Amino acid sequence: MQIRSYDEVDAHQVRDLWADAFGSAPSSERLAAARLMDVRVLEPFGLFAVEGGSVLGSVLPLRLELQLPAGVTMVGGIQGVATAPHVARRGVASALLEAAHERLRQDGLSLALLLTRRSWVAHGFYQRRGYHDVDELQVGTRSVAAASTERPAGAHLQQVGLEAQPTFFWLFRQQVAGGRGFVHRHKDHLSVLEQSGDLSPTELWLCTDAPDGSPIGYAIARRAPFGAMVRDVCALPGRLPLVLGAIESTFGGEALHVAPVCGPQLAPLQAVGFTLSSRSWSVLMACDLRTATTSAAALQAELGTDSGAFWLCSLDRF
Repeated sequence: MQIRSYDEVDAHQVRDLWADAFGSAPSSERLAAARLMDVRVLEPFGLFAVEGGSVLGSVLPLRLELQLPAGVTMVGGIQGVATAPHVARRGVASALLEAAHERLRQDGLSLALLLTRRSWVAHGFYQRRGYHDVDELQVGTRSVAAASTERPAGAHLQQVGLEAQPTFFWLFRQQVAGGRGFVHRHKDHLSVLEQSGDLSPTELWLCTDAPDGSPIGYAIARRAPFGAMVRDVCALPGRLPLVLGAIESTFGGEALHVAPVCGPQLAPLQAVGFTLSSRSWSVLMACDLRTATTSAAALQAELGTDSGAFWLCSLDRF
């Protein structure tokens, strides 16, 4: 078995592997565009296990810019771990993960992060290879009937396209100011997600103050049978109730569902009637690439995930 980069393997086989593993895969053209725009990508792109001309598995090492207690820090990210079913339990994923770790070390990075779910087999796989749970992403739900009587008087929610990307970027920067974690989002991040298939332009909703049309927040949302499924919600200070009310008025239904919910969002959502739970089982895991003896508590302290100020929004998932 050999480890090769994306440009050295059959792109059609990679697309088939990802479609089987993740349910969908971007076209070669979209992937090429995303690679050019995504500042997190390490080149040569990706690591792929190949044997006899067949692609057996993949992993995509990334370089992530985070705000940690020690300051702005570059850490590694692990994405796109997949193995062809017929070579399961043959050590393909282990070999790829170790190759990704070595790639990150060569780039001078000392921590690796990844996102998974406790209910998945992969969670145990990562634990056995030195990863620890360092943060939990929750789910927030509010019944429309139980919502505050404060309606979005003067707030207007409208569907927009990627032309609103600069406004979304500005609103995000206002919301996360002074926070930790994934607060250094690139200005073209929405375009990267759209090219990679992780975002549909139909999910972009901008909330404005009706009297003067100034932006006060946004939602990454889609309609669901029960009401609105919100992947990300952002609001200027003091405007969250108005933004949420505008979402409810626009989408209707019985409930407003927000997921994932990170630390800084917990108290504000609870204050406006949301019930929070961890039923998604989504977790952020971390591995110390310097030593195998670092505890989960030590990693949480280094990352700042134990502070309640660590931002990790849906748009920043990798």
